[in-house]
Amino acid sequence: MEETEILKTIGGINHALDFIANVEFRKLDLTKGKYQYLNRIAEYPGITQTELGELLRSEKSTVSRAVSKLIKDRLVIAEYSENNSKSRHLKLTEKGQSYAEIIERENQYSTETALHGLSNEEIKQLNDLLNKVDENIKLSWMKVRDGFKRY
Repeated sequence: MEETEILKTIGGINHALDFIANVEFRKLDLTKGKYQYLNRIAEYPGITQTELGELLRSEKSTVSRAVSKLIKDRLVIAEYSENNSKSRHLKLTEKGQSYAEIIERENQYSTETALHGLSNEEIKQLNDLLNKVDENIKLSWMKVRDGFKRY
């Protein structure tokens, strides 16, 4: 595979999995990536909106809209911090937890499908390489988010 094809392949995988998730989670009204927000809140109870945005590499306004929708749908609650009245810590409601369990089962199925036929060593190697790529992109994302123009 040529170097220029790597990001196209990663993008294709991402789009395919996002399409599948949007279809699977439509009945839960978790389309347009809201399932990702719910999943991360399940993984990190008490996460702030700022931390959630950094984890998902989303803009503040996008995170705010998604979290507001999750709160409105009674999937998430936001508790203000005792130390900082501007900071809200996000937690799942009982309904949100039941949805998160469905998301986790779908994620597990997708992971097993994606890694089918790979050895444990290949999976570890792939994970290590993708983590390196992710770190490189994260640095670039942070710069652009903060106003830096790449060209």
